[in-house]
Amino acid sequence: MAASVKASKAGLETIERARKQKRWKAQEEAWYQLANTTLATLKRFRSGEPILAKTFKDLCKVVGIDDWESLVETDNSPPATPYHPGAAFDGRIWVDRPIETDILLDALRGDRRIVAISGISGIGKTALAERAIATLADHRQFCRLNLDRGDIKAQFSNSGAELLRSLGEEVTIEDQKSDDNLRRHLLETLRDRPLRVQIDSLERLLTEEREEEWSEFADPQWLRLFDDILAGGSEAVAEPHRLQSQIVLTGQEIPAGLETVASRYPARWHAQELRGLDEAQQLALFAKVGIIPPDQLKVPLFKGDLGGSPQTPTENPKVTLFKGDLGGSPSSENSGGSALDFLKRVGKIYRGHPLVLRVIAEDIKSICAQPCDFEALEVAIARYWQVEKFETLEAGHPAKLTRRKLQTDVRERIKASLLRLPKDSLELLRRVSVFRRSVPERFWLALLPDCAESALNVLKARSLAEEVWEVGEWYGADGEIPLRQHNLIRNVANEMLRQDRATWRAAERQAAALWLEDYEPVADAPNLETVRGYLEAFYHYCDAEDWDEASELFNQPIGESGHILSWQLDIWGHYPQEIDLCQRILGKAGKKIDIICWTGIGNAYLCLGNYSKCIDAHENSLKLAREISERRGEGSALGNLGVAYANLGQSERAIDFYSQQLVIDKKIGHRRGEGRALGNLGIAYKKLGLIEWAIDFYRKSLAIAREIGDRRGEGDALGNLGNAYADLGQIETAIDFYRQNLVITREIGDRRGEALVLCNQAGEEIKLKKHDEALAHLEASLAIFQNIKFPAGEALALKNLATLYHQTHQPDRARDYCRQALQLATDLGIPLAADCRALLSEIEGGNGDAQEN
Repeated sequence: MAASVKASKAGLETIERARKQKRWKAQEEAWYQLANTTLATLKRFRSGEPILAKTFKDLCKVVGIDDWESLVETDNSPPATPYHPGAAFDGRIWVDRPIETDILLDALRGDRRIVAISGISGIGKTALAERAIATLADHRQFCRLNLDRGDIKAQFSNSGAELLRSLGEEVTIEDQKSDDNLRRHLLETLRDRPLRVQIDSLERLLTEEREEEWSEFADPQWLRLFDDILAGGSEAVAEPHRLQSQIVLTGQEIPAGLETVASRYPARWHAQELRGLDEAQQLALFAKVGIIPPDQLKVPLFKGDLGGSPQTPTENPKVTLFKGDLGGSPSSENSGGSALDFLKRVGKIYRGHPLVLRVIAEDIKSICAQPCDFEALEVAIARYWQVEKFETLEAGHPAKLTRRKLQTDVRERIKASLLRLPKDSLELLRRVSVFRRSVPERFWLALLPDCAESALNVLKARSLAEEVWEVGEWYGADGEIPLRQHNLIRNVANEMLRQDRATWRAAERQAAALWLEDYEPVADAPNLETVRGYLEAFYHYCDAEDWDEASELFNQPIGESGHILSWQLDIWGHYPQEIDLCQRILGKAGKKIDIICWTGIGNAYLCLGNYSKCIDAHENSLKLAREISERRGEGSALGNLGVAYANLGQSERAIDFYSQQLVIDKKIGHRRGEGRALGNLGIAYKKLGLIEWAIDFYRKSLAIAREIGDRRGEGDALGNLGNAYADLGQIETAIDFYRQNLVITREIGDRRGEALVLCNQAGEEIKLKKHDEALAHLEASLAIFQNIKFPAGEALALKNLATLYHQTHQPDRARDYCRQALQLATDLGIPLAADCRALLSEIEGGNGDAQEN
């Protein structure tokens, strides 16, 4: 059987019948969650695209199809996928590099797992890669990740997750819990699917020792990933030689560690350093930009040729130069060279750097009164040579130019060219450099409202503002294609902007206001993109060090939910983003905000199962609350610490924290906090076997919740009462409480609470042998837990599914679910692991008959 398979037409029909028989939606959460895969993979499965054979088998089995091999398409050649060009390649100014392109194509067509292109910024790495990939247009699907985006960080947990998303995969709770899990998920995806993945701006993952000089990966997980890819993904799969994907890296530097690893796999690695254009290519670029006649590139041009013998003086008269500025008088002196000579010499100074040559060409056109007249351009070229003092620069240039020196010269030339822009155009270019990602044109225009349109037209004409098509980027409410700057142009412009601190901070504030006022997510946007405006605005305020505005936005209720941003991220399960958000403002906006930050960080780590960091965060919150006598915050921190210790099975310690919280909340009249403390005390006493005590606490909590209209608290109390009566064996009473709880959780949109009550209700239905109802509730519960990324709940649902299949005499499924639950509970360090071990012992024969009677 092939590593990846796809369904035949008849197979797809069989799969659809099985799905409808289960009364599942086409994208049913339970379907892909129970198969331990993702929605993106389910979509490919149902559309007849190749997926990993094991995943194909699991997706079939979940809908009751055991003979999955009969559904596989025997002709399994993957369909050709059209190449989607990125932003760097522009055919209007592209100059062929046949030698470099042929070398790259040979590597891409071969069995090279990783192909790396290095070179200084602006040298054309990304465009060359895109051009070569477009030329191939083979069966591999093209995916791309540009690391030069403000929200992408060097940490593997962040940038690795972005890479996974760029492949069309969803980041799971397991991926968030462990970088190793994330790396394995990436490897499995690269093995499962025939992809060609272009990763640009590799230097963003490296440690910068000095400006523009990098050493090694900031996070060693990246080196491990590339090592695994070169090895064939052996850590993730049993047949490493079948890894189907290919990685194309572009960056200013290839770290030595990666080169060392790659030296062990010479047949699977290719690296090439890209240098500047040669003389003929430089002139071809000048022709494409429009400063020399394109139809004369292969014949004498500008009374000279492309490198042949010099012509007679009568055929090659000297070009008259001007002294002083561009409006000075003609000089009676000759320069000793033609306009074509000047262009060649400029190209040599900058070693054929294509971006610099484009900028210079646009400069020349800007000073020419008749930019469509080649005779006028010839004069403009000579003027430009003199005014910019290239002869002096040429005389001082060493024969051998270091990489660092060339990069410095390139930046200085770009800066000098930007300074030649009209004042308004330069100001606009500087201000838009604050954007962390591509944005619609109206965002640019809003930063300089009085004269932005004319200023922007100049930038567009000089290729300093370009439309960009990037998969996953925001197109604006009206489908506007975003504008971008080349990263080198943006870096230079931003460096210039930051020299004027007042203007820089004002631009950051303007950008924040635009994101808040003008951002509209597209229809069916992922939940993170629905709050993109708040996130970008927050980070703009932080970059401007405007902590007052940042803290106000941080603490502001958003959207229909009315939750603050960090809590909304927590509800959605975006825990790394929640942690990053809180850490960005921590220690900057006062102790009250710090308390909220530590609370958010603690809650995120609780859900990720990192109880040590969770406790540290809540202890910090408690300490700060006591320092400023913030009694409500103190009570909340005590309660959160109780929850953490309860999850670790330390009920007595949890009771101590809950009791302290209860005293404080009663004293300050915080009825909601009092109700929560009573409910948590009930949970702790129930774990100690004191059921009647627990019921008393739950009823008091329920009364307070109904008194103050706290629907969430009311639902929690009802669910807790259901759990207590279930322990007493009063199953029908327990189920009645669960049903009341379920109504409330759905009413208030509490997905975590809904999943918990479904799971608990199913546990009681299993006891009543209502297996169909129990299975439906458990599958729904598991899907929600996995979707919101709550691992403790996921472990409970898996354990209950194992119990169900054990009771219905399906030992293979029971064993599989129990092992998953045990692994998860063990990783989390929660008491459920002991229950899972006991159940697994029964399933494997230690006590098997007892459960099935």
